[in-house]
Amino acid sequence: KALVGGGVQGGSGGAEDSGADLKAIMLTRRTFLQSQLQLLADLEQISEVLLKVKRKARTACLKACLNKLNKRLPRGVYLPYSTMQSRHFWIHRFVPEGARSLNSRDKAPYMLTIEILHTGKKCGDSGIHFIEEEGGGGSSSSSSSSSS
Repeated sequence: KALVGGGVQGGSGGAEDSGADLKAIMLTRRTFLQSQLQLLADLEQISEVLLKVKRKARTACLKACLNKLNKRLPRGVYLPYSTMQSRHFWIHRFVPEGARSLNSRDKAPYMLTIEILHTGKKCGDSGIHFIEEEGGGGSSSSSSSSSS
């Protein structure tokens, strides 16, 4: 299994590995959390960019911003709005063609369509920050969400 942060889980299993494994897991969890927070900051930044664009051009600008975001979207991130018993998913990509800027004078809300990959786990399961290697199981679907 690969880690969201890019490392690999596991070691040779010796006692000396347990401390190193624990440090690797802690680093992976920290990287996982940082990726989640960065995603939310990126989505908020899109609103700030849209505020500076004329209303008629906002949807085109939103699509361009989502294309950029998709190029640097880390594997394994998700929007943490579920309960512990909900099915866990990863964001595969934001669908620019399904994005819409909503009208507002003082804010720049927008609606997103998100392609997600269900991991087969629950949100409360341990190890959700570990990702299967390419070709691993899971099913995909799309979901809509809005942000402001």
